[in-house]
Amino acid sequence: KSKITTYAILPDTPYNRERQEKDERRTVKFSRHLKIDGEIRSYGDKVALIDLQANSPFAVIIENHNIAETIRIIWRQLWDKLGVAVE
Repeated sequence: KSKITTYAILPDTPYNRERQEKDERRTVKFSRHLKIDGEIRSYGDKVALIDLQANSPFAVIIENHNIAETIRIIWRQLWDKLGVAVE
């Protein structure tokens, strides 16, 4: 297993809360207002847009420093507005 801690903002659902209890390397904030069926992951100069809910999973990776930094800024703004993190 990876020793990298990840940070996630997830919809507040029983499934996500149960999954978080089993994940030792993830810090999460839950949102009751977040209704999404996909994921956005940012790492380095890359952003991955992922749809795992479709009949055919789909993903796009964008490698661009400015786009990755923009996504991180938006993410931090949302993270700061949400409640206490669950580790």
